[in-house]
Amino acid sequence: MTKLSMDVFSRFNYGELYGNILTADIILCPVLHGDHWCLVVIHLPEKRMVYLDSMFNGIGAQTAFSRFMNFLECMAMYHQLSPDWNGTRTTKKMKGLFSSNASASKLKTGKTNNPSSKIKKEQLQTTSTRLRL
Repeated sequence: MTKLSMDVFSRFNYGELYGNILTADIILCPVLHGDHWCLVVIHLPEKRMVYLDSMFNGIGAQTAFSRFMNFLECMAMYHQLSPDWNGTRTTKKMKGLFSSNASASKLKTGKTNNPSSKIKKEQLQTTSTRLRL
């Protein structure tokens, strides 16, 4: 983390704005990549970040990971914690199925109770990284 990052973090009162989000299990972080939205899911108990991108094959994942790790480090300093966010490793992209108009249970089976409803499936590219504390 740079001094500039902590200065910006303090100037905009992110610590007060977000509270102590480090006590959460999951943090959902929307990411705008050009005109396309992606999602970074931070699972703090497992120290894992996942980048969900339905179009660009995870192109912005490394940038998003470094920015959110920097944010988490600033948040930890604000709350007087001292985690070591270094030593991350990134796993390869994994392919999965995603449906934009179905519930989570329908995503697992690919089926719906309504025979006239169609579930459109797309390939979802995910990139994941683990954090070491």
